[in-house]
Amino acid sequence: MKFKTPSGIDFEIPDDWWSFAEMNDFSVCRTTYTHGRPESYPEEIETREVSLDEIEPPMRAQGIAQFHKSRMLPILLAFRFPGCALPPVQVRLKIPSGRYRFKVYDGFHRYYASVAAGFTHLPVTVLEEGGAMKRGKLSKQEIAAGLRKLDGWSVVKGNLHRIFEFKDFTLAFGFMKRVARAADRMDHHPDWSNSFNKVTIDLSTHSAGGITKNDFALAGKIQKIHGR
Repeated sequence: MKFKTPSGIDFEIPDDWWSFAEMNDFSVCRTTYTHGRPESYPEEIETREVSLDEIEPPMRAQGIAQFHKSRMLPILLAFRFPGCALPPVQVRLKIPSGRYRFKVYDGFHRYYASVAAGFTHLPVTVLEEGGAMKRGKLSKQEIAAGLRKLDGWSVVKGNLHRIFEFKDFTLAFGFMKRVARAADRMDHHPDWSNSFNKVTIDLSTHSAGGITKNDFALAGKIQKIHGR
């Protein structure tokens, strides 16, 4: 499916992703998606709705895939169910502002999914310079200590890694939906894949360049969802 940002930049979401999320007959009935405060957000950070016209379209560096299926699909699915609240997009003020007032700091997929769905606004938190929540990379010793508190997880290629196996595809997919809701509440999303009854999950924090406390927190929630 092909779309344009308010400023006329072309982008495309694969047809099979759009169809899987049942977005072909989706129609907006409000200005923005349903949003809520993630557990990791400080209480003092205010959320407000901002017109998409005021936000500079975020761009990927050359050679990096524009969208990831594991991140785009949960967002589109949440649009279909207003009870599934997504976190607001983190933005920074542009100084000088010029055409746009804001620049996306965290929320690439939520920005483009919102444009594609037909929303006119985004729920945002405006961060001051240096106001982003810091996610420090853990040392090898801290990672080793964290792994001792988890069952079945290891470090593979710099990520917390685990493969979950289920009786059938339906159980595997149900597990993924529950994990997606937990990840959205934390505003921290896994890299994962599904092959019939197996779900492979890798966790790391790209902005920190490695594994952080957020990754261990999400791994713990995933372990509880799985039941062991």
